[in-house]
Amino acid sequence: TPAGTWVPRPAPLALGNFAALRQLPVLGDLFSITRGEECGKRDRSVRDAPGEHRYPLLRGEDVTAYATRHAGLWLDRSELGTRAKSPALYAAPKLLVRRVANNLVAAIERDGCHVLNTLYVLRPRTAVMPSLEYACALLNAPAVNACFRAMWLNDDQLFPYLRIEQLRALPFALPAEATARQAVEVVGQLEASLAAGEQAAAAALQEQLAALVVESYQRAMELARATTL
Repeated sequence: TPAGTWVPRPAPLALGNFAALRQLPVLGDLFSITRGEECGKRDRSVRDAPGEHRYPLLRGEDVTAYATRHAGLWLDRSELGTRAKSPALYAAPKLLVRRVANNLVAAIERDGCHVLNTLYVLRPRTAVMPSLEYACALLNAPAVNACFRAMWLNDDQLFPYLRIEQLRALPFALPAEATARQAVEVVGQLEASLAAGEQAAAAALQEQLAALVVESYQRAMELARATTL
């Protein structure tokens, strides 16, 4: 299968000491991860106009880093029948991650759209989990993407499917309280900049978030190393 083209690498060098990374919680411990509706975009349930039993629909290509775009497609749940997943899965807000991409690509979906199986839906397992904003920043961060590529080699550049078990296994640095608050604020600013087409401002905000994530990993790994001494 396309997903089988990913093979594990021995140890990532990105983000520092691998032994310390292994002491961190993983994404799957903190968030449930579920694929969207198990149908293709040409399925009869996918329509190009609203109507009864129809919900706004996102595909993988409708998600970019920190942004979603509704392209005018709708999911008719009555056509899915028993195949349909629970509507609760799609309640807003939720974190989406593209399933077909050369990098981790994540965005917060705030309108309650349904999604196809080319997207993963992430939800915090408890109310005290890190915010969606911080998790979104972490998944989009260049350093985390470098770590992911070091952990998993993908030799299929045409259809680079991300397997759910790979996403679950990603080491996750829990943020300090101040960092978590800052991530919520900056992601909100970034979403507004992207919506307004302010690319220079958006790029600066993404760099700020990337630095916050690296700082969180450095802090988390220092704590992990201290506990193993």
